[in-house]
Amino acid sequence: MLDAESQLGAFDAIWVEDVFSWPFAADLLKTLRQPPTAVICNTYNIETALAMQQAGTATSVAEHRLALRTASQLKQMEKQAYGKSSLTIVCSEQDRGAGAELVPAGRFTVVENGVDLTYFQRRRPRRAATQAPRLLLTGTFTYGPNTEAARYFAAEILPEILRQIPQARFVLAGRSASRAQQHLKSLGLHVEAISDHADMRQVFE
Repeated sequence: MLDAESQLGAFDAIWVEDVFSWPFAADLLKTLRQPPTAVICNTYNIETALAMQQAGTATSVAEHRLALRTASQLKQMEKQAYGKSSLTIVCSEQDRGAGAELVPAGRFTVVENGVDLTYFQRRRPRRAATQAPRLLLTGTFTYGPNTEAARYFAAEILPEILRQIPQARFVLAGRSASRAQQHLKSLGLHVEAISDHADMRQVFE
């Protein structure tokens, strides 16, 4: 459909939803008879920085090399995307700085993540503290940094808590939480999981 539309004339603006869509946008831009007034790249992370972090926490030489190779490829793509975009939207000042390191001449603006506080209002009375407190980490666990956060907490922080509160339980909740649970189990780390729950408010409560 985009190709057909592009033959009719020109777009006023092109919105690129995350940097991984850039190769498709770049191909589209080549087909246009007239360049758009604006190309806006909405990115949730500076992916090169994340890949470098993953390289730093790799548990094997092969994983480390893969992360470095991925970082190199992402760097090329991000430099092109942010350099050719009229505006790049990032989620934090830290990401703005990382983006500017990649493309000093790039134009970046920060739009922070938000939460619908009305939707997440507590609906039931707060319960008294239990003898077996539960520590909850929510997120989408197909997203690498969330799984890495779970691994780091389970390996580095949870043992210190369990020494003082042996009954404490660490629970992962969210999309594909059971997959992250199995990954941690393969590393000798045991956590609980509530996977793909329809209403996360019930999990929080």
